[in-house]
Amino acid sequence: MAIILNFILVICEVIAFIITFRKKKQHFYLYYTQISNFICLISSLCLLIFGQRGWVSVMRYLSTTMLTITFLITVCVLLPTMKTSILFKGRAFFFHLVCPVLCVVSYVFAENHVPMFWAVLPVIVTMVYGAVLIWLNYKKKFEGPYPFFKVHKIGFKKTAMWMAVLVAVVALVSVAIAVFLPVPIFSTEQTIKDYLFFSALL
Repeated sequence: MAIILNFILVICEVIAFIITFRKKKQHFYLYYTQISNFICLISSLCLLIFGQRGWVSVMRYLSTTMLTITFLITVCVLLPTMKTSILFKGRAFFFHLVCPVLCVVSYVFAENHVPMFWAVLPVIVTMVYGAVLIWLNYKKKFEGPYPFFKVHKIGFKKTAMWMAVLVAVVALVSVAIAVFLPVPIFSTEQTIKDYLFFSALL
């Protein structure tokens, strides 16, 4: 089942990125949505190629958490501030709805799960992403891509508050997924080597 779902995920992600490239959307790589979907694409490809190894499960967990955040931000923050829905148009249909749902369903019901200590990974990735975008906005090298990163428009205080909320939500989702899908820190068939990328070469 995991192979089938991840194969479908790869197809959906490829379609979405093809649409993105054809529209020549600038700075698409600075969007949390595209980053999380790209990680999903890579992690799904790795699962199809290498199987459900420990390090692949870590990538799948990271992409599942980030896509869950993408979906929540879209529904709770972006949709209420937009006049038209972005959930059912072009690449957004795949990036914001289809891929997040497929990714969560696959990871929760068909894939191996990672130990609790990996819950910190999505938080670190999100904090680094936020720090980079805040710096780019502060230096006026880029504006956005989300309203809460526009420090010169909303001020540092509101930006910091939004960032704190975002990190808190990511931490909550990361822990929730890990808690509700518990696994032993190391099973008899998994060692620390299984969570390292170079194990794919062994």
